[in-house]
Amino acid sequence: MEEPSELTILVAEDDLLSRQLLQSYLEEEGHRVLVVENGREAVENFSREPPDLVILDVKMPVMDGLEACRHIKGMMEQRWVPVMMISSNSEEQDQAAGLNTGADYYLTKPISFPILAAKVRGSQRIANLQRELERRNTELSSYYRHSRAENDLAQQMIDRIIQNYTTSDTRIHQSVRSLEQFSGDVISTVNSHSGNTYALMADATGHGLPAAITLMPAMEIFYQMSRRGYGVASIVRQINQRLRARLPPNHFLAATVVLINPQRHALVAWNGACPQAYVLCPEGAIRHRIPSAHPPLGVLDDRDFDDTAQLCTVNVDDRFFACTDGLVEARNADNEMFGSARLETVLTGCRAGHSLVETVTDALSGFRGTRLPDDDQSMLALAVDAPMEVPFSNEDGIDQPPESSGDDNSMAGWDFRLELRGSDISRTEIVPTVNQVLENLRLDRRLRQKAFVVLTELLNNAVDHGLLGMESSSKADQGFDHYVQERQERLAALNEGFIKILATRSQYHNRNALRLMVMDSGSGFDTTGFSSMDSADEVATHAYGRGIRVVASLADRIRFLDNGASVEVEFTIDPD
Repeated sequence: MEEPSELTILVAEDDLLSRQLLQSYLEEEGHRVLVVENGREAVENFSREPPDLVILDVKMPVMDGLEACRHIKGMMEQRWVPVMMISSNSEEQDQAAGLNTGADYYLTKPISFPILAAKVRGSQRIANLQRELERRNTELSSYYRHSRAENDLAQQMIDRIIQNYTTSDTRIHQSVRSLEQFSGDVISTVNSHSGNTYALMADATGHGLPAAITLMPAMEIFYQMSRRGYGVASIVRQINQRLRARLPPNHFLAATVVLINPQRHALVAWNGACPQAYVLCPEGAIRHRIPSAHPPLGVLDDRDFDDTAQLCTVNVDDRFFACTDGLVEARNADNEMFGSARLETVLTGCRAGHSLVETVTDALSGFRGTRLPDDDQSMLALAVDAPMEVPFSNEDGIDQPPESSGDDNSMAGWDFRLELRGSDISRTEIVPTVNQVLENLRLDRRLRQKAFVVLTELLNNAVDHGLLGMESSSKADQGFDHYVQERQERLAALNEGFIKILATRSQYHNRNALRLMVMDSGSGFDTTGFSSMDSADEVATHAYGRGIRVVASLADRIRFLDNGASVEVEFTIDPD
């Protein structure tokens, strides 16, 4: 703690000798002393120059110490100053009266200077704390003003872009509710020269200026390419390239990009890490679901980026609806999530002629009650109002998907691969690293939890048994502490071998699934009896280690390859 510093002490004492004694003693202790002769002078002096400590005699002419104490305490708005009362009366009733007026200390005459010194030291500590608080408050105020200025700049930059390009159209309804002054959510719409309607709903990392830095290049590319009639695939690929090249790794953009071609009754949508979007019939039924099939923009290199968009046939008066995760993840006072199921119920109950955005807003407000939002909440609704006049073709910016070849991997999806070698295995927190990637890819939270547990078990097995050659039986034979110690020693000495992790989300046998594979350079183990079993229930009935049983209880399918040096698990992803 900071050493006690000099105090400014205001002393009000009508007795000349007592006043001189107090002044002399306090100045010898290194303090600055202001002396007055009565309570009124004390109040006036306090208003001109608030001290760090006030010492008041109870009985003084013009205004006594009790009245002066009340006035002084009433003047303390932003800074607390201790007040010490001194009196020749030692009765408890008089001391109580002094303390009831707001005094913090009470000393009786003749004054004990050791006790006075102790009280002053306590006041010094309080003064030092207050000075530190004032310094920090000044810094916080400066930071707040700077942050507000940055937010204002960010808002002006984004508003300028939106004003220059965004289309005003009665078929378009949107809502952006910001948690802060400037959020990371933006909705932009454009009508191309060919009559197509484009929309971008983006959720950038962070808020304020950092979010604007992410949003600006994406919005500029979107406006430029959509107005020229480029397809959705070309737009998202170009945005991804720009963000990947210019942004730091922790900045990315969850986005839904949609194109409506009213001439062809076609809707093309690319959903990267946003909640599921919908195409609704006029009567409210869900015609198409558009799930998140891609990671956020700016995450993958161009060679790994999948620009495949979902093509949907739409009819007159169909409506498209999309939102950011702040809406579906909104919670009420009971900490219950609004969720996709509740959103679908609200959407399907909204008939033609009623605003989807207003209907969802009302439902969300009623659900949330008095609880404030935890995140930005944005919604976009587009109406289809033109009949198809000519046969469908790949003109006017429509991206036709490739014809199905029957290959499971022909559908949109993503792959994530990680390989660690030698000593990097011991220096890297592998499971948290992979789990963070899965989180950024916006997998369902429950699925991420399962994947985290499964990866933990598979990686522990790969490291312990595949690379380090540890035997599980040693836990029982020599104790778990010995096992851990030996594992640490072997891991520290590890300088060869590898671990590979593959995560894939795609279509397998007409099922949307997440596959995880962990491979190591070890010699594997005896998989006789279960290497051909695809059922988790079958594996779980065998007497293997805890890790295998845990994996079997969570995964829908397990395969052991390369004599056990590779393990593949599969999770079925339930439709939203």
